[in-house]
Amino acid sequence: GNAVHTVLAGPIAAQTVAVTGCGAIGLFSIAVAKACGAAKVFAVEVNAHRRRVAAQMGADLALDPATENAEAQVLEATGGTGVDVLLEMSGHPEAIRLGFAMLRTGGRASLLGIPSRPFELDFARDIIFKGAIVQGINGRKIFETWFQMEALLATGKLNLEPAITHRLKLSEFERAMELLRTGEAIKVILKPE
Repeated sequence: GNAVHTVLAGPIAAQTVAVTGCGAIGLFSIAVAKACGAAKVFAVEVNAHRRRVAAQMGADLALDPATENAEAQVLEATGGTGVDVLLEMSGHPEAIRLGFAMLRTGGRASLLGIPSRPFELDFARDIIFKGAIVQGINGRKIFETWFQMEALLATGKLNLEPAITHRLKLSEFERAMELLRTGEAIKVILKPE
């Protein structure tokens, strides 16, 4: 629901998209954007395992902003224009700044990630002079996003399996939480026994 809401908060078909933060919702947003016809999706994530899964989810390019110049690579891949859509899923100040740097003039920034503290952003450069459309996304639209997700799943074009790293019994709840805490798991499905 959160991924669908964020991706479909504006036009996505034939758009170039940057996803900053590839936790479960970020990964799902990659798949949703591709299923809805995004031209190219760039995943920006520091965790190597999540970058590999981002590629499996359909990202055209998965970048590590800690070791490579993600902004330069995205600008080069978009002919110097920048992406049409920023889907910010991390809440990390550096990722948010990087996302706005990659966003084209007049682009859409849909922000779902929640920063843990206030931080500085260059509003003049990143929003005002860029003419950016900035949306705060809070949760999902019940029942709209559920129906949209159901329709996307019915097309067969939406593969969420790479992000579902573990399937456990409900009685293994504590193990599931530990897998999530250590970063071994991305999305865990618990089934009643």
